[in-house]
Amino acid sequence: TLWMHEIAFRVHEHEGIIFDGAPRRLDEAKNIDRFLEFLERKEYTKVVYLSVTPEEITKRLLNRGRADDTITAIEGRIDYFQKSVLPVLDYYRDQNRLIEINGEQSAEKVHTDIIKALNL
Repeated sequence: TLWMHEIAFRVHEHEGIIFDGAPRRLDEAKNIDRFLEFLERKEYTKVVYLSVTPEEITKRLLNRGRADDTITAIEGRIDYFQKSVLPVLDYYRDQNRLIEINGEQSAEKVHTDIIKALNL
């Protein structure tokens, strides 16, 4: 795919890669890992998960005021997350590659916690 090409040929060995919102399915996570193994970068890969309760997610999405942010749509997204994304988090947790950050803190505190967890 295009992102693999970009990473393989444009991202230097000493540069980091940030995937925002991906992978969302276990098969995607495993494909990314196979690719990172090929590049000999898997061992350096960490996954940062901003943990937010379903109640807080619902509140935030309703407050942003988009037409597609209905209770039914939000419940569907939360259901998808629990069925498809939680297994991905477990996959990384089992490999000791998951860094979980409380996403219900201030943006500044979330940033500080990420920097600290990644030893930056």
